[in-house]
Amino acid sequence: MATTTRGGARRRQTDTYMELIRRLPLKTLKNDVEHAAAVEMIGKLLGGKINRGAGDYLDALILIPTNMRMIATRPVEVTFPLNRHCGRL
Repeated sequence: MATTTRGGARRRQTDTYMELIRRLPLKTLKNDVEHAAAVEMIGKLLGGKINRGAGDYLDALILIPTNMRMIATRPVEVTFPLNRHCGRL
């Protein structure tokens, strides 16, 4: 039976985190292709057993597509100061 030291386990978790960062950096998603890649990575990570490094990465990654969709679908109210004073559009 192999034993691991506490430092060895921590190093593997850090290595996992950095490997995931290299595969799909944690950054603002600029298009649908990047969004799809993030959603696919989330699905892969949720579908298996992950260590703390992968869990930390997943925690951050989950927020990025969610925020992108919230921003993209949030209604924007535009008001024109003149319209309020004139009472008509």
